[in-house]
Amino acid sequence: MPATRLPILMYHKVGPVVAGSHVAGHYVSRAAFERQMQWLRALKFTSVDLAPYDGVFSVNRPIAITFDDGYRNNLTYASPAMQATGFFGIVYLVSERLGATNDWDDGLEPLMSVDEVQAWLAAGNRIGCHSATHAHLADIAENQLSDEVNGAKDQLQELFGRCVKTFCYPYGQSNATVKRVVQTAGFEAACGTRKGSNRAESDQFDLRRINVRADTWGPLFLLKLLRAYRNAA
Repeated sequence: MPATRLPILMYHKVGPVVAGSHVAGHYVSRAAFERQMQWLRALKFTSVDLAPYDGVFSVNRPIAITFDDGYRNNLTYASPAMQATGFFGIVYLVSERLGATNDWDDGLEPLMSVDEVQAWLAAGNRIGCHSATHAHLADIAENQLSDEVNGAKDQLQELFGRCVKTFCYPYGQSNATVKRVVQTAGFEAACGTRKGSNRAESDQFDLRRINVRADTWGPLFLLKLLRAYRNAA
C-alpha cells in the first residue's frame, strides 16, 4: 500500500558529549540511537532517500534518517547501528569544512574527512549538501548565495563522483530567494527544521523534520513520531 506520510528524522551528533560543548543537547548517546533504530525496525519502517521525492511514497512506511553537518561520530557510532538494523542515513555535508571542525558553532567536534565520507558511502549511506561554509543563507547577497549552494554542490560531486540531489538549509533558514537558488542549482528536495512530517503534495523544498536530541528519551521518541504523523504539511 502506498504511503501517505514521510517522517524525516533530524540528528546532529551521536556519541559521547565533547567536554566544553555548549550544544550538549545535539548529542544522542550511542545506546539511545541503537534503541531508536531497533524500534524503527520493529515498527517496519524502511529507509528512503529524498530524491526522487515522488518515489518515496511508493514504499510502505518510509522514513528518512538525516544528519546535519557531517560529524565524524556519525560514521563511528550511527552508521554501524543503522547497518545492523537495515537502515541507511543521509549526511548533509559542509563542503569547505571536510576534515575540519564545526567552526560555526563551538569548534570542538571533528567533521568527516574525504576518506571518512567515502567510508560512510561504502557502508550504504547517502550524502547531501549543507552549503559551503554553514552560512546564514537568508542573510547574504545572491552572488555569495550561489557560492554557498552551487559551489558546494559542484565541490561535493567532484570529490565523491556522484550526483548530490538534496540540500539542507543551515540553521533551518530559507526564504523565497534561497529556495529558488537551491532549486535552480538542480537539487530535487531540501530540508528545513520545521516540525512535522510530509505528504506527497508537500513543498519538497521545505521538508519538515523530527528533531532528535539528547532529551528525546524512549517514549518521547515514539511520541514525536506519532505527533509528526498528525502534523503532516
